[in-house]
Amino acid sequence: MTKIIKCDSMELLLKIINETINSKMEYIWRGQVKNWTITSSLYRHFMNFNTPEGKRTRLEDHAIDVFRKSLMFDFKELYEKIIRSKFEAMLVMQHYGCPTRLIDWSMSPYIALFFAVESANDSCFLYKLNLTEYQSKIKDFLYLDDYDGEILNFLPDSVLEYLLDDKNINFPIPIAPEFTTNRELAQQTAMLLDLRFNSKIETSIMDVAPSSLEIIQISNSIINDVINHLNAMNIDSIRLFDSIEGRALYAKNQISHYHEKEKT
Repeated sequence: MTKIIKCDSMELLLKIINETINSKMEYIWRGQVKNWTITSSLYRHFMNFNTPEGKRTRLEDHAIDVFRKSLMFDFKELYEKIIRSKFEAMLVMQHYGCPTRLIDWSMSPYIALFFAVESANDSCFLYKLNLTEYQSKIKDFLYLDDYDGEILNFLPDSVLEYLLDDKNINFPIPIAPEFTTNRELAQQTAMLLDLRFNSKIETSIMDVAPSSLEIIQISNSIINDVINHLNAMNIDSIRLFDSIEGRALYAKNQISHYHEKEKT
């Protein structure tokens, strides 16, 4: 069972984060408004449409093919990049809102914390995955000369196809893609690649590395303090999204946070 740390003070939260950062281990982080089961957006899409398991990979490949062809004439440079790599196609599709196997995490606990609290009106959750431990465990299940579970910024199609074809590999694969957009740079993007359209990513992680994943439950009583702390660090939707979308989200969050302040 995943360890849950209940946190009802800023002092404790910052202590946990600082101790983790200062450890010799490497971590990735994910913030969630609720303690939902972690799943990929493509898995949730298939569940919404009751897509049979036997058709999922074929539909995924069809979506990637359609996306590539739609870029052929108007976005030639991008087309040339993703036509050579299924993984690159997934990255771009994920960035622009198409459901994929990729699950967003961050190398930064504070950015993940932002996504936990940005629209929270109750306890929210910060996940931390010990990559050092996780990678040391998953390499025992991998038999590739050019991949041993170490976090990469790119997956060659040969490696990706091997991972997708080997049904014994049920755990997600960690990725730290190269930052090709301002948004990825600002959000310090990291990802987990869901190989099996898994309904419970936490369980598949824990099956391989039982102590690598922890959840920090952040009390509603300190959410405004967290937001103020992040604002002081210049971590907000304007800077994380670098677009009109980010400014609209910032305005939306101001309305939400105003009402929360009125309650106190």
